[in-house]
Amino acid sequence: MKKTLLFLFMFVSILRCGMAQTQEELTALKEASPVFQSKYYKSHVWDVQRSPAIPVAGEEWKLRNFDRPYDASNSREIDWGESDDRYLMFDIELAATGSYSDDLFGSDNRYNVVLRLYEADGTYVKDLCSYGNFMGFGDKGFLFNQTNHYGTFFANDNYELGALLTYTPTTGVLTRLSELKSYQYSPQLIPPPPGFLSVLVYNGTLQSIPLSPNAAYSLTGDLRAARVGTYSAYAVLNDKENTSWSDGTTKDVYVAWRIVKADYDMSAVAWDYTEPFVWDGTTKTVSLTGLPEGVSVGRYDNNTATEEGRYMAGAVLVYDFSNYNEVSVPGLNWTINRLLIDRPVPTATSFVYNGEVQGITLPPSEHYTVSGTTSSTDPGNYMAFVVLSNSRNMGWTDGGFGSDIINWTIKKADYDMSAVVWDYTEPFIYDGTTKTVSLTGLPEGVSVNSYKGNTATDVGTYSASAVLNYQWWNYNKPEVPELNWSIENLALSLGQAQNAEAVATAYPNPLMAGTVLQVEIGEEHGANANAELLNLSGL
Repeated sequence: MKKTLLFLFMFVSILRCGMAQTQEELTALKEASPVFQSKYYKSHVWDVQRSPAIPVAGEEWKLRNFDRPYDASNSREIDWGESDDRYLMFDIELAATGSYSDDLFGSDNRYNVVLRLYEADGTYVKDLCSYGNFMGFGDKGFLFNQTNHYGTFFANDNYELGALLTYTPTTGVLTRLSELKSYQYSPQLIPPPPGFLSVLVYNGTLQSIPLSPNAAYSLTGDLRAARVGTYSAYAVLNDKENTSWSDGTTKDVYVAWRIVKADYDMSAVAWDYTEPFVWDGTTKTVSLTGLPEGVSVGRYDNNTATEEGRYMAGAVLVYDFSNYNEVSVPGLNWTINRLLIDRPVPTATSFVYNGEVQGITLPPSEHYTVSGTTSSTDPGNYMAFVVLSNSRNMGWTDGGFGSDIINWTIKKADYDMSAVVWDYTEPFIYDGTTKTVSLTGLPEGVSVNSYKGNTATDVGTYSASAVLNYQWWNYNKPEVPELNWSIENLALSLGQAQNAEAVATAYPNPLMAGTVLQVEIGEEHGANANAELLNLSGL
């Protein structure tokens, strides 16, 4: 019997402990408490240091070093979103070992308060903590200790980083549901949007104001635009009786937003020029490549040329200046170089007269002309001129760009005098007749103009020379050496009989003997020596 009664008592206790308020009761609790109805934005949520650590009702409490609040779920700063427009809200959940006991609905249930993060449009993001404690309710706000570790202060007023606040709370640490209803300070505190919103960049499409409406306020005015400009809108509280801006006002807040000019991507723009042109008589042109869509060239300056020289090209661009920032390209220094030609080199520049036409030979080219004297028959010094066909735009590879002068020569020829000799081989023997020497073997074109010393009758030694006729205008002067020649006597010494006998023996013909013998006659024989000689010879 005792066991049965004990079981029934335990069953009733468990049943009672498991009793939960209906959803309507919990909803009524949250609707009756501004703590659960309020949305808390970044500008009114702070991490603080407190003294003392736990507030005492009716005694001053100091909060200092206001800083960015933490997310207890990851021990990092709260992520308020790209536009800093996310908000926090509290909720309540049934928990077996919760921080708050039920003193409102007649149950033994316990509850935890949960802090949740939402997007501006009300989309749930995450839970920052699964439990925590409220403390220090007062006219300046309250503190919620996330997981009993991160003291997060929810302010009714605006503060700056590093701020210090001293106020007198009406509560210490709250532990019962009924205490959560006791906080009745200002209704929903909504931070107004800034007067000037972040700017958008023109992209050619219709864009919307960079601010999202939420459950607290709506937007009116210029909410969408496509072109560059400044636009006006208003944020209007949806419930001006029960909500206000954080400054306590409810008037419509003016906000401005802008679409600013975009930048063209000019990173691929370049001049189509990599190295100097070489003149060839055609027009050369430089132009821009890689222009982005929407940008074109309205006018080029100095981008075309035909003549050799240095030029500075520029371009005036056409683009949508209403919606894009100014674009430009740097000018280009570009060049047309001279066409360089090798100076022509003749195969020969020195010739010898041969009676025929001779001259220099140059390789043919369309790049130059040849003038002056290039051929001749006669000896002489000649000049030929090689003139570039376009000296304005051409030059020589070895430097310069004027006419090239070629000096060449036809030299006088030499007569072949190798066969020329005097017709004299040995001395003449005096016989009383005139003796003559002359030249033989003269080449064609050479003749004797006159002789000197080439004839004689008497015994003696002579020097013969000749003055020649020749083509002096085509040939070098021919030279022949002078000739030393002589006429000798037949000698016979009257004092040497043996010589006479020898002569008679050798020459039995007295006439012959007289022509070859020479009598050596001393000075003592006088002038009759020749007569005696003639007598001896039988003449």
